[in-house]
Amino acid sequence: MRRHLSLLLALTLAALPTQAQVIIGGGAGAVSAPSVSASGYANAPTSSLTEVSLANVKIPGGSLGANGYLEIQGVYTFPNNANTKTFSIRWGATQGMVTGGINQAGAATTVASGQFQLIIHNSNATNAQNAYLGQSFGGGAIAAIQTSAIDTTADTWVNFNGLVGVGTDAITLQAWSVRAWKN
Repeated sequence: MRRHLSLLLALTLAALPTQAQVIIGGGAGAVSAPSVSASGYANAPTSSLTEVSLANVKIPGGSLGANGYLEIQGVYTFPNNANTKTFSIRWGATQGMVTGGINQAGAATTVASGQFQLIIHNSNATNAQNAYLGQSFGGGAIAAIQTSAIDTTADTWVNFNGLVGVGTDAITLQAWSVRAWKN
């Protein structure tokens, strides 16, 4: 009996994959690997009292398809004080945009860092999107779903922005990543 259990265990372990496997898909169609994948780190800080772009990523037209989506993440650091520091991710047709488009922003005080995860997906058309934001500043908050009508058959831009409420503070985009999935 013991020998049979050992043999069964050996066969089971031999059948397990030796590497992690990514399983993609579900729903009505299969999703390919990311068509755009970009990341960066440690951008120069800003002490601007008006919103400025700290980094931007071009999403080539046609990268999403009618049901594709973007996964966007950003990690920001700033002084841990009572002054307001605002960081945002804007998505739209313009590089470096500081107004308009899908804008998911967070304001932080009395914490030293914040992070975003923003998911934007086309809603069965290349010009109709929903955007979902998860954010964390030591605690956590969820923003309302945003909708937009951005033409994803043309180039679009993901803009990582920031501003401070007091000019002696600074906000730094420490790390970011953008992935576009076509479906």
